[in-house]
Amino acid sequence: MKIFWVFFLLLNLSSCSFFYQQNSEIKTLENSFVEGSTDIPLLTGMKKVSDDDLGFDSSNGSISSAIYSFENDHKKISEFYVNTLEQLGWKKISQLDNKIIFQREKQNLTLEINQQRSFKTIKFFISSLL
Repeated sequence: MKIFWVFFLLLNLSSCSFFYQQNSEIKTLENSFVEGSTDIPLLTGMKKVSDDDLGFDSSNGSISSAIYSFENDHKKISEFYVNTLEQLGWKKISQLDNKIIFQREKQNLTLEINQQRSFKTIKFFISSLL
């Protein structure tokens, strides 16, 4: 009988939002990557800001740049990309408040996170040498 009352109490408390926690997890978009890359994931809610992005390939290497808007907290975005990119073989070279620089083999990646009131953007700048 005690189990019934404990279960009943937990059920009522959870239905009254007593245990409610806002889901602030950052989730990736399945099979969606930053333009100009094959493995840097885009996050749910990210939208490309403009079509004026840079993309250039030559016999010496390539350069690409893309800007996306986002809704999450910029610190959570930074943490996500630092953790995820390190798992993908990128090494963090430096990090300031709004700029993180990575290297992987002959590739460089710079993330610039800008937050101006309600409009938040992240710029991905990827360069590689052949």
